[in-house]
Amino acid sequence: MRYSKLLEGKSAWITGGSAPPFDAYALLFTKHGARVTVLDCEKGCDLTEPDAAGAACEALLSESGPPDIWLHIADVYDTAYIDELSMETLEKMLAVSVLTPFRIMKSIAVPMRENGGGSVVFVSGEYGVQAMNRVSAYGAAKGGEIAMANAFAVEYAADGIRVNTLVPGVSFSPVGDDILLQSGESDTPDFWGCVQPFRRRGDMSELANAALFLASDMSDYITGEALYINGAEHLIAHNHGFPRKDKVMP
Repeated sequence: MRYSKLLEGKSAWITGGSAPPFDAYALLFTKHGARVTVLDCEKGCDLTEPDAAGAACEALLSESGPPDIWLHIADVYDTAYIDELSMETLEKMLAVSVLTPFRIMKSIAVPMRENGGGSVVFVSGEYGVQAMNRVSAYGAAKGGEIAMANAFAVEYAADGIRVNTLVPGVSFSPVGDDILLQSGESDTPDFWGCVQPFRRRGDMSELANAALFLASDMSDYITGEALYINGAEHLIAHNHGFPRKDKVMP
């Protein structure tokens, strides 16, 4: 296998991520030879509108055919206790992480199958499988995304469509910024060493490298996986919670 142009000759759709630092995915995929199309609000395409995802897919399918790779990295993040969270915010998170990718997969699954298959990669989040204060709604959206990806993997394995999920840790997330702010700590190795075995924050290029692996033929026998990219954070017991000001913590 040649490692210099892992995606040469392949088309890749990326939903979300046209602006830094999230453009790292598109830049890396392009470097490896993919023809990349990015769809997100920054490009004037709000895929959370009920008919927008289907219309965008129909236009792209008509113009250039189905993608060999679809990477979904769009995200909406907000923290609040359930009794403080608006339904509008919850619905927005569910729209971005569950409804929009469902509509896209519904539009491209058959064309991808008829084209011989391909790779689908979701960038989700650890709060889809782990709990923390004030992220229950976000966790519900991300948990639904992971569960849906697993179902897609099973449903389309026989058609040559691989579906996997990246699960970034807190150091990639705005939650990491919140923890620093709430704790009053500084962004140092000592701080991150208390959060995860790797004593530093992750870099977006490291997430992009993992996405490249799952998108490329290097992972052609991998599907239905949730790959943690978190410096082994999920292996240690901790909960950097946000205590409520109206409650006395034991």
